[in-house]
Order: sequence, then structure tokens, then C-alpha cells
Amino acid sequence: MRILWNNHRDSSHPRAGGAEQTIRAVGGRLATSGHEVHLLTSRAPGAPAEETVDGIQVHRFSGAVGAHLALPEQLRRLRPDVVVDDLGHVVPWMSPQLGPSPGVAFFRHLHRRTLAGQVAPWLVPPLIAVERSYPVVYRSWSFVAESGSSARDLRALGVRERSITPIPPGVDLERFTPGDRSRDPSFVFFSGMRAYKRPDHAIRALGVLRAGGLRASLDVVGAVLDDAWIRSLPEKCGVADDVRFLGRLTDADLEAVVRRAWANVNCSVSEGWGYSILESAAAGVPTAGYSVPGVRDAVGSGAIGRLAPDGDVPALARAMGELLKRSTEWRDRCRAYAEQFPWSRCAGRWEELLQRTAARTPLSDPRGDRIDFTAPPDLPDELHEATTR
Repeated sequence: MRILWNNHRDSSHPRAGGAEQTIRAVGGRLATSGHEVHLLTSRAPGAPAEETVDGIQVHRFSGAVGAHLALPEQLRRLRPDVVVDDLGHVVPWMSPQLGPSPGVAFFRHLHRRTLAGQVAPWLVPPLIAVERSYPVVYRSWSFVAESGSSARDLRALGVRERSITPIPPGVDLERFTPGDRSRDPSFVFFSGMRAYKRPDHAIRALGVLRAGGLRASLDVVGAVLDDAWIRSLPEKCGVADDVRFLGRLTDADLEAVVRRAWANVNCSVSEGWGYSILESAAAGVPTAGYSVPGVRDAVGSGAIGRLAPDGDVPALARAMGELLKRSTEWRDRCRAYAEQFPWSRCAGRWEELLQRTAARTPLSDPRGDRIDFTAPPDLPDELHEATTR
């Protein structure tokens, strides 16, 4: 197949995150399997306009809307067999209206939960209205959702159940592996420094633990958006000596930081899945977070961590403290859970779906039964028990 994947960033972009991991991991494997994979994306300063990365032919265009404006010509030039419109940003690519190629819309999460603090307040209502247009824009396409929560969000928008295929992401099991943890209790926060990720909650929760007599350190990874405000917070919370802002790290340094942590902290308002949770689990590290869409799915309802009510910092602190007290019990459990999510499995599901889409094969059989490409992985008995608890 000739595949065109549209996304606002690629893995080299300074603000790349989990969404870009999927494109590189899946697209690279599709290219290795003999498919021709093209990525249409924005161009960060200093990045080449054209480049091949892991077999993916990357086409970059400058400006916030450069890639959108270039899409009609790219569709005419490439004549792809199948298109993926990645909805990691709220504005849709409109590919069904621009060309005849069949395709799939990749839905990450409901943007209306995360727009506050990312865009000007006056932009929020129109962007929410744009998001509500997805069922109309992509009425002839199927959707991929990363999690059960994302699938429910799509149904709430009005997308038909039979048009939704859940495909969980994968994790690099060779990159993230268990290792020696730090001598003293420690946490890591590396889910991103955007407003909706709420890194301040991790610092506040650390302060609650300290006030209760439990001392631990916290490594905060990522470029700080509001430097003065976030850097002043540890002192206000009484943990100035316990918080380190590490900025952006190389892959090797990130792996080392995650590996030595006793627990990961995720404070996001919402996720499509929660990639850092799965990466932590691969390193044998459990996660404390809020019970919100995407995070709840990734943690497996408690299989690889503990969740608190959304926004309840004291409850988050209690969850963090519980993971410290029982940290050695989580190591094997987390790794076993993560091993069920290799990128090869995710890529195989994508390949099957894209082949059927390119061939215009219906996603339901003649009897109307749903074809399940992505049955959830089987859990070991002990994980079933943990999830039930």
C-alpha cells in the first residue's frame, strides 16, 4: 500500500509526544513490511523539508496551517491507497472532502477537556464546535480509538459503534526495562508540561506527603512552559530540596530516570491512553494518577498502579504513598502487564485495518457482527485479581 499519514508534528518536533511515537513505531514497521509510508506534518525551525526517518518519507511544511494547505496537492501527487487523518489536534484534516482515497480517522481523546490553558478563551467554544463535526467530516470513514474511554467519547459525539476500532498503543520493551531503583523513595513525572497535564499537582501531592512525615524526591521531566511559576512552587509546598526540574532529556537519560523511580505520577485531565504509564510499567514502575479517561485505561483499573478522584491532591498523595510502601510488589506485575503491548502487535492491527480500508472491505460481516481486530490482551490471573480489587 501507499499510505499517507497526516499529523501536526513528527517525532523530531520539539513538542513531540505520545502521538508522534505511534506514527514512528507503526509507520516504521509498515515501511519495513514493504508498504510506502508518507507523513505530512509541520516543519519546526531547522528541520529539513523532506527526510526519510525509519523508512517513513516525511514531508514538512512551515507555519501553523502549512501542512493543511499542502494536503490537497499531496493527495493529488501521491494518490495514496489509504489515508490516516491523525486528530491529535482538534482541527480535522478534511481528507474525505479533498480526494477519493479511503481512510481512517485516528481519534486520540476529547479535546474539549484539555483546551483550557492551551488556547485563548475565546477560541474554546468554536473549537469544541469543530470537534463535534467529526461524525460529519468523517461519515464515510472508520475511526481508530486508543482506548475504551476514547471509543465512548466517539459514541458521545455521534459516531456509530460499528465504525470504531480500538487499537491500544505499544511500548518499547527493549528501551524501557527494570533496573536498580534509587536508594531513597523517588517519583518521576514525565507525561508532559502542558497545562492540562497538571505537573503542579505532582508537586503539591509531594508536599502533602512531606507534611505527613513521608519524604521522597520528584524528578520533573520536560520543557517548563511557565518557568517562574512552576519553579517557585516546590518552595511554597515545602519540598524545595526534593524536586528536580530536568528539562528535556535524551532517550537514554529518560530511561535511566524512569528506571530508578519507585513510582510514576500522572496528573493529566485526560489522555488518549497515557503512554508514559505504559513506559513506566515496562520498567517495573507503577503509576499514581487520577481516575480520568485514558489514564484509567492505561493503569488497567488498578492493575499497574493506584488512582485517585480527579483533582483530589490529598487522595493523589495517598495513592503515591501506598505505592512507595509496596513498591517491590509492583515490579514484576507491571512488567508482565507491559509485555502484552509490544509495538509489533499494535502495528499488526493497524496493517490489517488499513489493508481492509484500502480494499474498501466492510468492517462488519454480512450478518452485522462486529469484526474484532483488537481484542484486549489476556491478563495473567494475578492481574485479573488486581483489576477486580
